[in-house]
Amino acid sequence: MVSVQAVVLLTTCVLVLTVRSGQGIRCWVCSSDVDRRCGDPFNMTHMAVWDCDQDKTLSPLLQSIAVCQKTRRRVNNELITVRSCTWESDDFGVGPCSENA
Repeated sequence: MVSVQAVVLLTTCVLVLTVRSGQGIRCWVCSSDVDRRCGDPFNMTHMAVWDCDQDKTLSPLLQSIAVCQKTRRRVNNELITVRSCTWESDDFGVGPCSENA
């Protein structure tokens, strides 16, 4: 007869071997003043993505949520598009991109 400890051990081993670690959010990180392909229209097949979790250790907001950010600004009459990782606290409120909007 198989003991309960053997069943628990076997189940634990199977779970450890089959569960994969999760991946963090990945964003495009670029600026159109450095690389024109970063601007609009954006062709995502030509740009590499960045794992935002690699930068999270640099952030003072270690308990925050990683999100992708796209900003556009006009510099010397030229429209610059910047795509990057950023971090928001989990209580950042209601906005046009939030779940509550």
